[in-house]
Amino acid sequence: MDGNSFSTNSYKLRSGGPIPIAPGQFLAQTFGVDVQELTFWEATTTLPESEDFIGASLDGLYTSASFQRMPYLLSNGKEVFRGNTIGKIVFENEDQMPGS
Repeated sequence: MDGNSFSTNSYKLRSGGPIPIAPGQFLAQTFGVDVQELTFWEATTTLPESEDFIGASLDGLYTSASFQRMPYLLSNGKEVFRGNTIGKIVFENEDQMPGS
């Protein structure tokens, strides 16, 4: 893919379930974190193809994507899109999460 983009990561704790520690108080016992890279494309002239997704290929980089065509064309006639891609889930130890 080409164009302007920026990326960040999404972190989702995987919990083993709440543990009661006092009356009405619980501790979430975590055992891992799911990490996904989110990429926001401000402008691109190319879109991901089917084999870029894990549903079509084991080597795919993305779980999903969403793009919209911008209301203008480049001087060479190419369409311009903006949108985002969501990377495949990587399972990490909770110690790998920022702030831990």
